[in-house]
Amino acid sequence: MKQSITISLLLISSVFLPASDRLSEAVGEMKYKAQLRYYTLHRSYDELVKNSAGSFDLHHKYQKNSHAVGGYFGFESATLHHLSIGSTLYTSQPIFHNPTDEGGLQLLKDNQDGYSVLGEAFAKWEYENTIVKVGRQLLTNYGFLSDHDIRMTPYTYEAAIFENRDFENITLRMAAVSGVKSLASTDYIDFVNASKDLLREVTVDRNPIRGDYNPAYFDSDRNYIGPQENLYLASIVYKDRQINFGLWNHYVVDFINIFYAIGSYTFQSGGFSNSVGVEWVKQDDVGEHVAGTINTYAYDMMVKSSYDNFTLQYVFSRVKYDESSLDGGTIIDEWGGAMLYCGMMYNGADQGGTTGHNLSLEYDFASYDLTLLLSAGSFDLPNKITDIFADQDNHEYDIIIKYRPKWSKKLEFKVEAAYIDFDTNYDFKAYEDLHGFDMLHAYDDIVDLRFIVNYTF
Repeated sequence: MKQSITISLLLISSVFLPASDRLSEAVGEMKYKAQLRYYTLHRSYDELVKNSAGSFDLHHKYQKNSHAVGGYFGFESATLHHLSIGSTLYTSQPIFHNPTDEGGLQLLKDNQDGYSVLGEAFAKWEYENTIVKVGRQLLTNYGFLSDHDIRMTPYTYEAAIFENRDFENITLRMAAVSGVKSLASTDYIDFVNASKDLLREVTVDRNPIRGDYNPAYFDSDRNYIGPQENLYLASIVYKDRQINFGLWNHYVVDFINIFYAIGSYTFQSGGFSNSVGVEWVKQDDVGEHVAGTINTYAYDMMVKSSYDNFTLQYVFSRVKYDESSLDGGTIIDEWGGAMLYCGMMYNGADQGGTTGHNLSLEYDFASYDLTLLLSAGSFDLPNKITDIFADQDNHEYDIIIKYRPKWSKKLEFKVEAAYIDFDTNYDFKAYEDLHGFDMLHAYDDIVDLRFIVNYTF
């Protein structure tokens, strides 16, 4: 893929260079984009720890903090013979006090160092309703691939994509993707290694690779050492004023096949604008089964109603629990944004066996340029003593405030806060005695606070 990027850019350059007047015209019509971003994130944990009798009732408080400034600058050339090139540089740098032992929040490197990355470098051919694009790029509406711009820099991908809109209200997409760059990373890695948090659990006894797989793909420490694998994608999306329906298939060679369907219907009732939506995800292992057995599904349902400046939404979600499947049936979505409607600031609602409920209320204070979003979520997880993948039930409460002043539509302020209250009544000691290893964690609560300023040119 890297060679194809270089070749594509050289071919485009050969179009521009022979005619100086064309080059001058192209430079003059270049499109530019830029953003400055400030971000501070504070997360505090109240963790349960063992006492001398082996019970989990002692509290250990610790925190993580990061403060960063950065953003991006990018361009796309004018089009000549339907061809253009583009590039975007992203950066995130520490500002103020960033203790090295409080990193890991993905605003900066884990050691709180800054970073810069060439997130886009592409060649694009566009003619009428068809786009072909090759190189490093954002993939904003590609199912399980998304920019997921929730930190300082987004997910970007090394890919070749094809989009077509010849049919009314229908978008066809295909893609071959060789690498993904996650939030605070500067490296593009393949889709098996991008899932290493599942393929190499710190609690190996709890989550070994299951089923029929090739052990030669793993070293003695359970690190994946097998071949790098690409992702291939195809989708069809229909969208009009009332209906939005999409079918997606993501296929990673010798790893996983993902079928994803999403649909919503919008209708008016008096002064109310209403929407209902459903999602369905099915994931299965394929080929050489490099991650062992994957056999899971998830679904959720959404109901939303808006009146004047109010919007009320309720979501129900369910993820299959399967102890024979990787990570107990957890939905693999490590390559971009969490897909389920029920996800919140902290919870992705994608863990195996999760039943989620989410109620949110949004109000637009138009005269004050403010938007207020309040959300409450309940997440029930497998919590029988006999469940290998048992985890704590929890409730999450979020508040998000956005301010976009009329005097500068380029400027945005966001304040976000989440409180996650975990069930502390679980018998952790009985679980440990039965299975011979600990649960993944034991929390009393977590508090997440964020302040973000964006200025987009």
